[in-house]
Amino acid sequence: MDIVDKVTYDFKWDDERDLAEQTRQAFVKIFNEDDMDAQLVMRFLVGVCKWQDITEYNDPVIEAKINSLRNVMLAIKQQLNMKEIGEYDGNDG
Repeated sequence: MDIVDKVTYDFKWDDERDLAEQTRQAFVKIFNEDDMDAQLVMRFLVGVCKWQDITEYNDPVIEAKINSLRNVMLAIKQQLNMKEIGEYDGNDG
């Protein structure tokens, strides 16, 4: 079983309240810009997700597929640049 199958079929997390913050921290730790392995993996993802592709497509189906791939990179960038997520205590002030 690889990690894709593990998180798809056998992922367990005890405390759902801190899942978002732990996920944010994991992205920051895994994708450390000074780590060469992280750079290699990100370079692969940038290529697969066609992040640098600025081609305009006349076919709306192809355009939608390309935009879906780009949205993967946007979501990763959002996680990497997100501020720390504090615990919500139910008070607005």
